[in-house]
Amino acid sequence: MLSTERLKPSRSEYDITIHESSVGIPTGALKLFTSMNEGLVQFHEQFAFEYQEHITNSKQAIIETANLALTRAPKDKPTKVFVLGSGNCFDIPLEKLAEFDQVTLVELNGESTEKAVQRLAPDLQKKISIVVADIAGATKEFTTAIKSTADTSSSMEQFLTEASPIPRTVSVTGGPDLGNDYTFVCSQLIMSQLASFLNDFLQKTVTEKYKERSLHLLNSPDNKLLMNFTDLTATLMKEHINYLAKSVAPEGTIHLADTYARILYPFHEPQIEPMIYTEDIDPTIQKHFMPTPVVKKQWYWKNKPDPDRRDFYVVAQSFQLKSVNEA
Repeated sequence: MLSTERLKPSRSEYDITIHESSVGIPTGALKLFTSMNEGLVQFHEQFAFEYQEHITNSKQAIIETANLALTRAPKDKPTKVFVLGSGNCFDIPLEKLAEFDQVTLVELNGESTEKAVQRLAPDLQKKISIVVADIAGATKEFTTAIKSTADTSSSMEQFLTEASPIPRTVSVTGGPDLGNDYTFVCSQLIMSQLASFLNDFLQKTVTEKYKERSLHLLNSPDNKLLMNFTDLTATLMKEHINYLAKSVAPEGTIHLADTYARILYPFHEPQIEPMIYTEDIDPTIQKHFMPTPVVKKQWYWKNKPDPDRRDFYVVAQSFQLKSVNEA
């Protein structure tokens, strides 16, 4: 449920709501999340030319599915957009989405989304609500438990032993309860990042306390914490798909795009690292959804140019709910 704290920004037309899922997250975790968003701004400014094709592809994929959503929407109901993890909105076509009657942007770092919304005309801002919330549905519980364990552990070995059950005991909600009647639901490069931030917080926490030995021990293949974290990653992805299914209206439409793999070039030979657990999410997708007439799109995002080259393989798909008989 939403908290009662509603903020009305001065000289702006949009609304901001602070959801209870964002309250109580450790300060260090929030600072890390904010710094990551700030880092993305710097990358987009530094590599504007390299990113342009990816941005264009992303916006076009969203626009095509949004257009379909408008045609499929019942004429007697207001049209509603739900964007998960809106962030800085670099790859979100906000002006296009403002053709809908209502737009809800959900983001843990609300300031980053505010800056994007403030660039819109006032009449478009009036359609937009920003909800500051945790879309992973596990951030507060995981980061609080990791911080508490690190604070009370006297050695890295003790931390690994006491922290290893945490990923299995964390309850994953999939996201805040913000309604189930959205005309268009947009998940743009979010699913692969749900566990990524938690992993970054884990790495940063133990590195700061245990220094140079931590990363080697934390990433060792026989580390139970690492193995359990892999299971948590799969759960976060599956619950994200379940959350999309819960949020969209029966006649609604979903845009789901993500970076399915990272391609590194350490010695000029590509090294492929999967980022999406397809063996877990594909059955979940098939359980809830069927494809729409919008054609699936795939492209490579040259995230960093030479010499530190790094590419991402992006897949954008469009779905609608299966009927009761098809599910």
